[in-house]
This record gives sequence, structure tokens and C-alpha cells, in this order.
Amino acid sequence: IQNYKEFVLRNDLHHAIEENQMKIYYHPIVNLKTGEILAVEALLRWMHPEWGLVLPNEFIHLAEETGCIIDIGKWVIRQVCGNYKRWQDSGLPPIKVVVNVSGIQLMESGFANKIKSVIDEYGLNPKFLIIEIAEDVLLKNTDTTISNIETLRSFGIEIALNSFGLGFSSFTYQNRLKIDIIKLNGSFLKGIPYNKVNSVIVESAIHLAQGLKIKMGVEGIETWDQLTYLKYLNCHAGQGNIFSQ
Repeated sequence: IQNYKEFVLRNDLHHAIEENQMKIYYHPIVNLKTGEILAVEALLRWMHPEWGLVLPNEFIHLAEETGCIIDIGKWVIRQVCGNYKRWQDSGLPPIKVVVNVSGIQLMESGFANKIKSVIDEYGLNPKFLIIEIAEDVLLKNTDTTISNIETLRSFGIEIALNSFGLGFSSFTYQNRLKIDIIKLNGSFLKGIPYNKVNSVIVESAIHLAQGLKIKMGVEGIETWDQLTYLKYLNCHAGQGNIFSQ
């Protein structure tokens, strides 16, 4: 069944956007000290006519393999800019919006300028946007990737590194590429503060980020014990089911 599902999803990806099957939901990122919403992360979901709700872990790799990720990425940026413009026009307070970007997108020549072009089209200040990349993108470390990251930052767009701690990146890459934000993977929150190993890892990562003056966020906060401990460590921001599904 799984192989059949993947076969169907791979074929149907080419029509998902034009048939309005892609949806974006927004997940709050909260200042852990004040409770204020600092940003929202744009989460892509595929409402497939046969399989129902399809999550990114089932279709993003297919989009990358087929090249559909480029068109999907363009659609996401345009949707985010359109939504943000409506929020501003409605008088809502300004916040940041986080958009996840594939390494394939970052290897596209002129990717950063294309992002800026859409932002300009909607008359927005680029500083509202945070581009989030995975650790493995740093390993590719191509000239085009580095150039796109540097150009995005020159526009005032911040760069976030997600799922920090699961891959092979280091603060050496951060120093070269000037990552603005790192997001610790939620798997390290399991059992804290009672799980001593995870507690030490989380505490060390937060203190190191603070020492290097990098903003630190934590993904996957689910319990009051986790939230209380992160507040105690003066972690800057976090997101998870404790705030919103």
C-alpha cells in the first residue's frame, strides 16, 4: 500500500498547486519570557483527494526528486506574502513569518532575488521574513547556496537553522554563513528536566547560543515541565503543542 501511495503522490504532485490542494497553516513561535507571539511558521499541508491530509515528510522528498519543489516553493512564498499583506491591512501587530526552504531551492541561481521580487510586488518590508534551512544544506556548502544566503541577509531577511543537533553541522558553519537563529530539535526535550543527559544537552546548547549572541528557539515543547525548565534556562523562544496544535 505504501509503495502504491508513493507512486500516486509522485504523479499527482505535478497538479497539486493548480488544483488548489496545497494549504498553509501557521504555527506560533512564542517568546518564552513574555508569552508574546514573536513569529509564525508556515507549515505546508497537502489535502489529497484520495489520501486526505498528507504531511511534508511524505511528499517533500518526492517534490525534490521530481523538481516540483521549485514551483511549490514559489507558491508558498507568494501565499505567505499575500497573507501577511492582508494581516497588515487588517491592523494586526507585525510579527515575523518563518518559511522552510529546501536545499534544492537554495541552489537555484537567483533564488534570493526572486524572493525579494515577490516581497516587493506586495509592498512589504523584507525584514518580516525568516528563511529556515535544514542542517544538511550546510554540508553542500556550494557557492550558489552561500551566495543566496548572503543576498537574503543583505535584504534584512534572517536565516534560521532548524532541527539543530540532529545532523553534522557545527558553529563553524554558523560563523561562516552568519546564521541568525538556531532551533533545537524537540527530540532533546524528551524527559527533561528529569532526563539528565537531555537536560545537559539542552542547557549547553542554550548557553552556547547565548554566548555567541545567536537567537535560540526550541521545537516540540509539549509539557509544562519542559516549558518551565526552558524558561529557567532563559531560552529565547519556543514552539510546540503546548501553545497550539
